[in-house]
Amino acid sequence: MAAPGGAGARTDPFPRILLTVDLRDRAVPVPASAWEVVRRFGSEVTLCHVVMRPTASAGNETDGAPANAEETEMVAGLRTSAVAALQERGRAVPIKILHGDPGQRICEFAAFLGTDLIVLGPRPKSSFARSLRGSVSKYVLDNSRRNVLVLGD
Repeated sequence: MAAPGGAGARTDPFPRILLTVDLRDRAVPVPASAWEVVRRFGSEVTLCHVVMRPTASAGNETDGAPANAEETEMVAGLRTSAVAALQERGRAVPIKILHGDPGQRICEFAAFLGTDLIVLGPRPKSSFARSLRGSVSKYVLDNSRRNVLVLGD
């Protein structure tokens, strides 16, 4: 039987995944469990990190580029991780730095991209960062119209 949508149509349950990462923990910016989700579904993936500070860039079309040297360094490190983890896929992985309120920006950007699944990585280890990440997860779960997967610690 032919796949819905005609010959060659994708049958992935989540063709577009937005994988959120916390680049403040540079030792393990993307946990193995998050890469496994992406590999398992074979989906197109966009990685994003939200910086809680405003910049001159606003809006989904112009947001996403590093705004300073620190963010540029974060993206370079993440790109190396993405290539190592997903090299068998042979595709470039877009990496976006968003600015503003993390939960709100994740929901907005996922809607803008037409994301089918938002994957939120495990919470950071510090108690302050953990409480912040918990509120981001809750916000995304409560406000996104997309499927959401929150990975555990």
